[in-house]
Amino acid sequence: MLAEYGFTVLSILQISTINGATALSIDDKYCSIEKGKKADLLIWNNSPFDNYKNFLVDKTIIKDGVVLKN
Repeated sequence: MLAEYGFTVLSILQISTINGATALSIDDKYCSIEKGKKADLLIWNNSPFDNYKNFLVDKTIIKDGVVLKN
């Protein structure tokens, strides 16, 4: 929905990760890949930077060290 209102893919990723963690005051533990932080990952089969609709396509999810397929 954000892309349809003109937000860039980079802005959407920042809103959904860094900005959210900062707003919740948990950015010291989450939101970026750094030693000592928790890092759940989404790996898209097709880049959202090529087409924002790729946010919704198949992806690999790594949650708490467990690899899941969407």
